[in-house]
This record gives sequence, C-alpha cells and structure tokens, in this order.
Amino acid sequence: MKATNNGAGLAADRCEAQSLDHAQRDCYCATSSRFSSLSHDGGLYRPFLDEQRLAAGDSPPIWPNGAPFAVCLTHDVDNVAWHTPLMHLRQVRNRAPAAALHRESRAIRGLGASAVDFFTALARRRRADPLFCYEHWLEMEATVGARSTFLFLPNRYGKRHYSDGGYRYDDRVMFDAQPCSVREMMREIHCRGWEVGLHASWNSFNSVAEMKRQKEQVEEAIGATVRSVRHHHLHFDIRCTPHVHHEAGLRVDSSVGFNDDIGFRYGTSLPWRLRDVRNDEPLDVLELPLVIQEKCLIRILAQGRKNEALERADRLIRRVRAVGGLLTLLWHPETIRFPIFVEVYRSLLASLRDQGAWFGTMAEVDDWWRRRMLA
Repeated sequence: MKATNNGAGLAADRCEAQSLDHAQRDCYCATSSRFSSLSHDGGLYRPFLDEQRLAAGDSPPIWPNGAPFAVCLTHDVDNVAWHTPLMHLRQVRNRAPAAALHRESRAIRGLGASAVDFFTALARRRRADPLFCYEHWLEMEATVGARSTFLFLPNRYGKRHYSDGGYRYDDRVMFDAQPCSVREMMREIHCRGWEVGLHASWNSFNSVAEMKRQKEQVEEAIGATVRSVRHHHLHFDIRCTPHVHHEAGLRVDSSVGFNDDIGFRYGTSLPWRLRDVRNDEPLDVLELPLVIQEKCLIRILAQGRKNEALERADRLIRRVRAVGGLLTLLWHPETIRFPIFVEVYRSLLASLRDQGAWFGTMAEVDDWWRRRMLA
C-alpha cells in the first residue's frame, strides 16, 4: 500500500521555482512564510493535502510497529563551544569583508554580534563552557526511545560566505565529561547509534563539487557514509539544489521549511521524492519537510511563555497525528544554554512518546519510506 505525494510535491516544486524567480525570499534568501499563499488563509498550519487525500479515500502511511504517526528529530550544529575565543574570531574574519566591502546589513549585524561574543568568550574562557554537554541531547532522547540526526557544518569551506561556521573538526571540546576533538565527538555520536549528517554551507546550494567536498569531510570524520543534509539557514533553491544533492550522492534532505514560522510549507507533512523541475525528471533524493523549528518560537520563549509555545507546537502535532504523517522537528543544540528551551524540548518528547509516535533519524525515515511506500 502506498501513500505518496509526488504529484503534489512536483506541483509545489514548480510553484516555488516561480516564486524564487520573483525573489520572494526572507532575509536568509529562503522562501519566507509571508510570501506563501497558504499564510493568507490559515492553510500554513494544516497539512491540507494530506487531509484531502484521506478524505478522498486514500490510506494513511504505514509506520513501524503500527505507530499512528512518525517523528524525525534533527539538530543543526551551528556551534560546539561558547567560551572559545578562536571560534568567534573566525566568524569575525568571515563577516568583516562582506560588512566592509559590500555593506550587507546581515553581515554588519553579524559582525557586531561576533565581536561581542569574541570579547565575552575571552573574558570567560576559563569558565565551564555551557555547550560542553552535547551528550545531554542523547540522554533526553534515549529516555523516550528516540534517536536523532545531528547535522554538522563542514570542516573547511571552498567559496567563503559570512554565515560560515566558526568551528573546525580539530577544535577541542568536552563530550560526556571527556576532552576530545570535534571530530571525535562526531564519531562518538555516530557510534552510539545516532545519525551524523551534513549541515551544508551557504555557497554549496548550487555547486556539486562543493557539496561533494563537504559531504566527504563529514564522512572522513565519522568513518561512514553520509546521506542526510540540511542547508544552513535553509538556503535551498528548488531549481538547482535537488540536482546538486543527487549528483553528490545525498539521499535525503530536510531544508523545505521556514526561518520565520512553523507550519507546512507545501501543505503536507509527508516525504516526497524530489524532481528536477526544469527537466521534469525524478531524482533519487527524498525530502522530509521541516515542520517545527525552535527558532520560530524564540520570541515566545524569550518572554517566558512556555505554555503558549507548547500549545502552538501541539496543534501541529495533533494535525500530523490525525493524518498519519511525519513531524520533522529542528532543535539547535546551542539552545541548551537556556533552560526554557530544554524544558520545552523535554515536554515535546514526552508528549510525542505518549501519543504513540515512532521516532526515526533522517536515514531511518528514508529507509522505511523507500522500502514500504515507494517500492
């Protein structure tokens, strides 16, 4: 029995390609929720295509162990340390040329923030680093029988961009109370059964060569094949990026979401097989739509409104469960500095477990969907 949405996905891909042609993007150059036609009638918060399929008599997807819906937990690893001056200094160097030469507003603001972070880290470099506890994410997820996907930025960059990360794989961190390199931490996460994937840099979205280089760097670090990717700041272009993934050997992406809101960007919670929209050819790349990113709840949480954030997330969770869909969730590990973000994550994990969700990494969802739904 199949529950695919390749036709709907292709239609949405073409619609997005047209919107990108008209520069309907947010400040990160990703499609913004305010340009989505779904945001005008409340459709952004409903998987309406999934609802329509069920209403027409289609069967919901089949998930492992007869679970009513599935959850894919993901973490974009933008930072691995907070009190290490060198990492912030690298970002100052990244951002200075764009700020000075091109006067890009985001680069200017980022340069100021990185400079503050550098001097703060310099003053606090002998204190315990609040990010030296990545193992806590694994522990939280293990309590509900879940594993997640950690997406790491590359070790080295080809064409530079001011948003490039500040850490390198030889940098020293602490993991599980033991000193190690970032590379060793990545490998240990992988060896414990969690997935390590690629958090592709800004300028990789249209370059097969750069995407391959970055993928190979993560593979060298963990000693295993990498198949999963999400783009930094969701800098993904439906007109070319799926082809880049296909050529680079990446099999599953989760970059189709919003930087400025939660919701269903294509009106569906289900995975679909990406296509080359210009040639109308299928690609061997599965898309897992991003539904909830904690960054989109940040203003609510910054004001201490924990219950409101949980209620917003729960509405989407219930709608995904009602259609037997997939909830892909992004929680940045650096938010462990703020107790309210950790509390909300714990609460969401417990709620998802109590509602009977099956938890899968990006690779596990990819395996299951291809085997049971695309065969």
